[in-house]
Order: sequence, then structure tokens, then C-alpha cells
Amino acid sequence: MSEVTASVESENDQQDLQNCMNKAAFNNCNAEDYINIKNNVPTEPDTMDIDALVVNFKESLKGEEEVEKKEFLIVAQRQRIIRVDLEDPKLEILPISQNLQNVIAIEFDMRNNCVYWADIVNDTISRQCLSDGSQGAEIIVKTNLDSIEGMAFDWVSNTLYFVDGMRTKIEVVRTDIHYEGRMRRTILDSRNLKKPRGIAVHPMEGFIFWTDWAPGDPSLSRANLDGSDVKRLFVKPRVEWPNGITIDHIAERIYWVDAKLDYIASAALDGSKFKEIIANDLANSLVVLSPTAEDGEIEVRISVG
Repeated sequence: MSEVTASVESENDQQDLQNCMNKAAFNNCNAEDYINIKNNVPTEPDTMDIDALVVNFKESLKGEEEVEKKEFLIVAQRQRIIRVDLEDPKLEILPISQNLQNVIAIEFDMRNNCVYWADIVNDTISRQCLSDGSQGAEIIVKTNLDSIEGMAFDWVSNTLYFVDGMRTKIEVVRTDIHYEGRMRRTILDSRNLKKPRGIAVHPMEGFIFWTDWAPGDPSLSRANLDGSDVKRLFVKPRVEWPNGITIDHIAERIYWVDAKLDYIASAALDGSKFKEIIANDLANSLVVLSPTAEDGEIEVRISVG
């Protein structure tokens, strides 16, 4: 079991802790607290003990537990975005108010119940928050976009990272401000990228991870959140067409799919402890991580398409 969850005894408590981390800044559970816990830094006794952290999270949800969402997937299907319940497989079309043309990349802000999507026909990145049904779609980025391959939301700083494969860039934009430009900037370009695909962000550790399946020089890399200190964790022959990538924030591991070598693999955040999870006949697969498994392991659910 990872050090972060060392004193979390039950499966339910572990899930509560994951929810709390994902909802950073939710009452007593915030980013600074989590970092202190992880690094064993002395903290205030009423909020910083892990067991107290879980209890505080449970207390803050009183009165909301009946409507708390179950595990689900958000899936892009070109002209619509759907929600798939993992416990009772049902498809629910999200009430997006914008006319969708060809949605490829999507991301979800769990704390604010907002879905982000990139439409490669409209050449926009948009958002719609679904909490009360009163908010319509809002365009976040509308200029200088060619082919958005992936997006990752940093829930601590409220920034959205996105990969533009045609422009060979990884950019970042603020989502919590509304003036022109939203402090958009490029953090990685053709000096470090060739054919970038998937992206994942780890706000607590200060890392972004991305895949690049450049012909003859594929890679899976890591950098700081500002794009500095680039490290290539995996190259050929370990990866060929690395595609989707995600992070297990409890076990502190990355998971990714290789569309050519037909595997789902995992490794520590520094690239060590490589482990092939599933191989053969995966095609373009989607990895879903369950935070409720025990002993630092996770459950992997596969959607093959």
C-alpha cells in the first residue's frame, strides 16, 4: 500500500480519500494538506491526520450522499458526449447546448461538475457546467487551434492543458478567469514534440506526462507543469504508438496504451517499475482507473474500439 494511504484501513475510506484529493480545496481537504500528509510534515491535528482527513470529508458530505454520483465514464462520440454508468451500464446523453460537429478530446472537472471538449471541426475548446442545468456552453479557446489530441485539467490551479498535434504544441489556459486570452501560453513546442497525442497532469507532484508517436522516435515523457526539465521516460522499442495516458494518484503510477504493440502498461512516476498489465487485441483502448482497490493496486476496465 502506498504511503499516502498507509493508515486508511477500509476500501470505502480509500475511495473517500481519492475523492477528497480530486476535490482539492474541498473544506479541510486541500492541496497543501495532501502534500504535507504525503511528505510526513507535522500538521494541525484537527485536519491533517489521514484518518481525520477521511472523517472530515465524510462530514462535509452529510446531506449530499444520496445524490453523490456513482462511478462513470464521460465519452466523446463525435456529435454528442455521453455519460456511462459503470455500475449499471446505461448511456445518458449530456445536455450540451452547443452544436457539436466532431468532438475528439474531452476532460472533466469533478469539483465543479464541468465537462470540457475540443471540436476539431469548429476548432474550439469549450466547457459546460452541469450542476444546476442553467449554464450553457462557453468557449474557452477559439483561435489558433488545428487538431486537439488530448486535454488534462489541473484541479488545483484551475488550468487546462491541451495537445495540438498539427501545431506540435502543448499549451495551457486558465479556466477561472474570463478576460480575453485567459493567460494562454505554450509550454512545449517542436523542440520537444514531434507527434504528441495523450496528456495527463499530476498537480500534487508538479508534473505533466504526454505520449508522442513520432515515426521512428516514439516516446513517453514527463516535464514540470511549466514545461521545464523534460525527461523521456520510455522510447523505442518499449513504446511504438503510445496513445492514451492517465495517472493513479493513490499508487502514484502512470498507465498508458500502446496502439501498435497492443498493451496497457504501468510504471512509477519516474519511469521505473515498468509492468505490462494487459496485452494483445486491445486496438484503441480506454483505461479507467478505480481508486477502491486494495494494497496500492488498481482495477483496470477496458473499452475496446
